[in-house]
Amino acid sequence: MNATSQAVFISYASQDAEAAGHICEALRTAGIEVWFDQSELRGGDAWDQSIREQIQECALFVPIISANAHARTEGYFRFEWKLAVDRSHRMAPDQAFLLPVVIDETQRADKRIPDRFRELQWTRLPEGNVSPVFVDRVQRLLSEERSRVPATAFPLVAGQASSAAPRARQTALSSWRSKLALLVTLGVALIIVGNYVFERLSRIHPEPETVAAAAQVSAPTTPQNSIAVLPFEDLSDQRSQAYLAEGMASELAGVLGRIPGLHVIGTTSSFQFKDKSTDIRSAADQLGASYLVQGSVRRSGDRMRVAAQLLEGRSGEQRWSDTYDRDVSDVFNVQDEIATSLARALQLTVSTDLEMHRSTKSPEAYDLYLEGLHDIDVGSRERVEAAAASFQQALHLDPAFAAAAAEQASTYLLMGVQEWIPVRDTLERSRNAAQLALRLDPKLKAAHAVLAQIDLHGWDWGAAESEVLQAQQLGGRQEWQSAEVAAALAANAGHWAQAVELEKAALTMDPLNSDVYAALAEQVYLRSGRYPEAEAAERRTLQISPNYAAAHYYLGLALMFQGRLNDALAAMQQETSDDGQYEGLALVYHAMRRKAESDAALKRALEREHHSEYWPSGIARAYAFRGELDHAMEWLERAW
Repeated sequence: MNATSQAVFISYASQDAEAAGHICEALRTAGIEVWFDQSELRGGDAWDQSIREQIQECALFVPIISANAHARTEGYFRFEWKLAVDRSHRMAPDQAFLLPVVIDETQRADKRIPDRFRELQWTRLPEGNVSPVFVDRVQRLLSEERSRVPATAFPLVAGQASSAAPRARQTALSSWRSKLALLVTLGVALIIVGNYVFERLSRIHPEPETVAAAAQVSAPTTPQNSIAVLPFEDLSDQRSQAYLAEGMASELAGVLGRIPGLHVIGTTSSFQFKDKSTDIRSAADQLGASYLVQGSVRRSGDRMRVAAQLLEGRSGEQRWSDTYDRDVSDVFNVQDEIATSLARALQLTVSTDLEMHRSTKSPEAYDLYLEGLHDIDVGSRERVEAAAASFQQALHLDPAFAAAAAEQASTYLLMGVQEWIPVRDTLERSRNAAQLALRLDPKLKAAHAVLAQIDLHGWDWGAAESEVLQAQQLGGRQEWQSAEVAAALAANAGHWAQAVELEKAALTMDPLNSDVYAALAEQVYLRSGRYPEAEAAERRTLQISPNYAAAHYYLGLALMFQGRLNDALAAMQQETSDDGQYEGLALVYHAMRRKAESDAALKRALEREHHSEYWPSGIARAYAFRGELDHAMEWLERAW
């Protein structure tokens, strides 16, 4: 042992020896030196001194957090934890040393866990089952220069892009995204570079070809056998069954996503063609789909007629079609029959029992579930609250309906980020519903996806990483939300190339998803200084969703940092007051050296903030760029 050791010290309660052993074995298999003493009861002065030296010399200290550790009011591991915490206080704040690992459901609020551990991001390795990503993270922390590796810098890998994603929600969800990614990186960065950029802005004159190039966004590559399910048409007499028609299409896409050999385009993208008379070949081209599925639903009482057809994307020619006259209670079998017929028409083998994946056998509960999904897509507060009630009723009818619990979790989170209910209540209620979904169905990827979003919103990046990894390890179809969370985590750690890769993986799943383009622009390109790319991605966001929240604000930032101040001003003027118009104008007017107008815009923003406390980090950014650092820090603190 010496002061430059690259060893990892694992500290654990004796009851967790098996889980700690799994972690030790995985790290040693990867060639990592691990100090892992399995003789806690040995004792003695020499042994005690050896442990002290190891903790003082190890490169990383891994405390195993668990219910067993909580239950042990005394134990040598607590002495080890104290030694490690004491050493950490002598280290630079950005040096990675403590790497807490939780192996069960122990929560960060547990006051028997040292405060220093609770301040850091936790990695969740249930029962000590180690993922390759965790091993890679440890290897990187050991190999990189210690002073340059933040404790929260973790890598994530892109999942297989082979899925049908959930329905379109950008209208309801977009406004929270623009608030979430602001505070830590971009806000502080503007404090550092604001004056420097201000001095340079007036001297930047981009060439015309540079501006033209910024308007281009390369489309993601689409795998073979790609298929998109367009929203089914409601042909019922009163046109009152739109929720059933759209739900049928969305659920069919989910069933198709379980068939090996099919790449299913997410319904966030395919539902862009709802109520549009778009040419089949044009839709297929925009979606990157080899095949399209069209259909309709006509319901009368307890009977329904479902028609579906498979169309060639390039030619628009019909390859298969069928009609099903059934009782409404037979909706599940109809979906499976359509999926099986489509697979056979594409000469694919259905090698899995689709019915085994059903989350409920209650047609009544399923009907409420589809109504809830439709209400969420509408996105208004009234309809989202109705959706939460529908999912609750569905769970009342079928307490084992895991998918309803997962959607309820997603709905609660949406209600919180839209500030309709307090955020603290939101995270707790949402997490409880998501954990219920996983108790009912441990393999439900959607539940892991929403838990990852909850953890990301709650700033628990380690837990968010763990949920993304668990979703990926389940295999099969991926949720684009998981790729999005992974990209946000990579961006927060400064791994820009990886973040771009993950965002592109999300676009492969959902090529017309404005949420992904916005995240690519705002969380990755803008924060990493790639301003022409940020402009291009934000323009694509607005092309898909012209009313996307805060998109004009971020477009204005991208233009401003390119020195195109008149264009930036025009973009900020198009933004709504709810999504940063005044904050953005304060920035651009300051860059244009129009102080009075910058002051007036900031005053308007402050007046609005005084009444609603809507976006304190936006105020902080404006102050930072203007060089008023004390005010900037005050508003960053308020935002935190």
